[in-house]
Formats: sequence, C-alpha cells, structure tokens
Amino acid sequence: THGETGQHPLIAYVMTQADWKNQGIGRAILTATVQTLARSHYTTVWAVITQGNTPSERLFASLGFRRKESGQ
Repeated sequence: THGETGQHPLIAYVMTQADWKNQGIGRAILTATVQTLARSHYTTVWAVITQGNTPSERLFASLGFRRKESGQ
C-alpha cells in the first residue's frame, strides 16, 4: 500500500462558511475524502489542525484521527 512507502496524503484545510456551520457539511466532505483515499489503498492520512481549533479537533477525532505532536 502507499502507507508502506512512506507516502501519506495530507489534509490541510476543511472549512465551512460561517452561515453553514454545524450542518454536517465538513463531516460529509471529510468522510468522502477519507473513503476515497481508502479506496485508493492509502492506509494513513495526515491532517494539520491549528492548536486550539476545537471544532476541527473534535471533527477529526470523531472520524478516528489521532493526535501526533510535532517531533514524535
């Protein structure tokens, strides 16, 4: 798989316009993205979230992402 070669896709931004927040749009986009990557045999996906961005931290955690501090 791609993960075995050290190539990991990176999700850098998932944003929703303020008027559309909390309607499941970000979750739907992120879920579709992860499913598409899985069908392409990626076993690991990385994401960058600004520390303190609690809504994004919760969204990604709810979909199985785990925190990895820099330097680990």
